[in-house]
Amino acid sequence: MSQTKNKQMGIKDVSRSVHVTRWHSVGVHRNQSVAEHSALSSFYAEFLLLAINPNATTEEHLIVLRYSLWHDQPEVVTGDLCTPLKRLLESYFKQETSPLEQVEKAICKQYKELSEAVSGSYLKNITKLADYFDAIVFLEDEGKEKQAQKIQEDIKKSYLKLISKSKQDYPQYDWEKANKLLTEALYSDPVQIDDLSFEEIMTA
Repeated sequence: MSQTKNKQMGIKDVSRSVHVTRWHSVGVHRNQSVAEHSALSSFYAEFLLLAINPNATTEEHLIVLRYSLWHDQPEVVTGDLCTPLKRLLESYFKQETSPLEQVEKAICKQYKELSEAVSGSYLKNITKLADYFDAIVFLEDEGKEKQAQKIQEDIKKSYLKLISKSKQDYPQYDWEKANKLLTEALYSDPVQIDDLSFEEIMTA
């Protein structure tokens, strides 16, 4: 008896995202899974949205979180293509008509629907900043050799360029907060339980 093959990503594919890794062509001390990147991007997106637009609606928060969770899930099927190759494909096709983009939307309806939800809004910029954010922080901690440093520098430039563009396109929001958050993530000290007094803990 023949078994029908799935053509849409489902819960089985999501469970595999913990095993599919990124940064194949970059020297790193440990592998980062698609699942880890998706989760961290969602956390970073939440921080960015809260800082850049404190008055964001509940719906906007939900869209940002869901898009960040799903934005790279198609890589579970396609694999993680390096950014230069993605840019090369995009240079041959109009925006969002790259064959890779079409394949990703065809196999993952959540990605397709959420891409449409953020398209043409400042939320798309928030989620892309979160994507860059995770890459920068990961390479800061796990990158090795000059190649990883060079790639991190390039991603930082893209991050700053997107902040500048966002200021022009959506001046009503405080995009400079994205710079402050990245600096905090890279250089501030983490919370230590022994730094807290009993009184601070009990009154929190």
